[in-house]
Amino acid sequence: KFSSITWTHDSKGIFYACYPDHDLKGVTGKDTASLENQKLYYHVLDTSQDKDVLCLDFPEHPKWIISSSISDCGRYLFITPSQDCKYNLLYFVDLEEQAKDGVTGKLNPTPLVPLQFDADYDYVANNGPKVIFHTNRNAKNFKLVTIDLNNPA
Repeated sequence: KFSSITWTHDSKGIFYACYPDHDLKGVTGKDTASLENQKLYYHVLDTSQDKDVLCLDFPEHPKWIISSSISDCGRYLFITPSQDCKYNLLYFVDLEEQAKDGVTGKLNPTPLVPLQFDADYDYVANNGPKVIFHTNRNAKNFKLVTIDLNNPA
């Protein structure tokens, strides 16, 4: 429910979001109850799911829905939490810095936009640390903006 998967560029694994505390007993596919505490995991192909690595969670925000994407170069992981199906926040992780030996534990994301749900942000492309996003922040009909990950402010 409300999950995305993101392949790593080395094709060794995927990032995926799930609700690990959700009780699956009696699930019929018609659940309408609100789920909480979604988490982002990393799964290495050809390994058991119980070996998956918890990468990210937001326990202080149990209603957040976590999505992710990876830059075209494969270096940057973008995390876009949303709430109430409208608007999202934007964080990034430099995988070359935080996962140079593989994803082995929690990642430390850097926020790229104000921490308020007032716009949508979608990754478009990047040239090194300069990243283009499609957004409606201060743009009713959307616009493209560039954020330098070396100096996001």
